[in-house]
Amino acid sequence: MKEWEDWTKEDSEITIMPCLSELTILHCPLLKALPDFLFKTPLETLRIRGSERVARYQEGNGEWAKISATNPNIRIIREYL
Repeated sequence: MKEWEDWTKEDSEITIMPCLSELTILHCPLLKALPDFLFKTPLETLRIRGSERVARYQEGNGEWAKISATNPNIRIIREYL
């Protein structure tokens, strides 16, 4: 999905992927951000590879506090090509 730039759906009432525990995003160099609802799922592992624009999703940075507040069990794995 090399041309994918936007994955946003901001709706506080959204219920999607209620059993999602692992997500891998591969080779989406234009993807800018992940939707907030994603971090309200039971997601435990988010693996990002070849998607440098979403680099803000990593432990220890400003976005981490927001993510871990809604999903304290999540582990984000950054993989570089």
